[in-house]
Amino acid sequence: MTEISLVAGRRRRPTGRPRLTTTSALSVLVFLATGCGGGGEAKKVVLGGPPSSPETTTALDATTTSPPATASSAAAPTTRPSASGPGTTAAGRGTDPPPPHPPVTGIIPPPPTVRAVNQYLPPGFVDIVSPPQTDAGEFLRDGRCSDLLRDIAASWKPSNGDPAVPDQDLFLYRAAGEACLSQWVPAERDFQQVKPPPAFATETCTFERDKAACLAARTLVRDWTAGLLASHRANPAFVPNFPFAPK
Repeated sequence: MTEISLVAGRRRRPTGRPRLTTTSALSVLVFLATGCGGGGEAKKVVLGGPPSSPETTTALDATTTSPPATASSAAAPTTRPSASGPGTTAAGRGTDPPPPHPPVTGIIPPPPTVRAVNQYLPPGFVDIVSPPQTDAGEFLRDGRCSDLLRDIAASWKPSNGDPAVPDQDLFLYRAAGEACLSQWVPAERDFQQVKPPPAFATETCTFERDKAACLAARTLVRDWTAGLLASHRANPAFVPNFPFAPK
């Protein structure tokens, strides 16, 4: 039976026993770690006969210890992708306002225009044509244009030796009544017979006593009629927009 001896630092040869060869010795090294943290002392236990010769014996003087695993390993920093693009600020907080909508394109219709109002002759206007002593101004002032034309056709002709109505007065008031009723063709024809100033002043108001007042009234009628005709020439679809329809 082979003797087991503990060797602390050197080999000891047993006495009185046959010497074993180096090939018959079995050496088992058992390393026992004592203490905590891998800092224990390594001890060598030899099983079997005398150790081999120094030439064949391998002394393991170095012990290998593994460092204990610790939970203090530095964790790799986690990198989050930075958000970028429309709707995100540089700090990653909040959103930018959405882009404005493109403007609406196309033809924008013009705003509706307010149609101008054409007035009759001003209130209180009076112009008595003599003969036949007809207040022609009152007909135009009240929008009674049809009544004016009927009166001209019935009584503005000479009768019983009375002097005839001057042609300038006849053409002027007849053209005014026709333009009031949108009778543009006869109105243009009669108005072309009305002479421009100053010839108009010499051939109208022949029998009126207040020549100046008569001339002022006839001039107002002429300008009013000329305005209606000019509007029709500019727009053939023009119809006077009186406060109320003429009679």
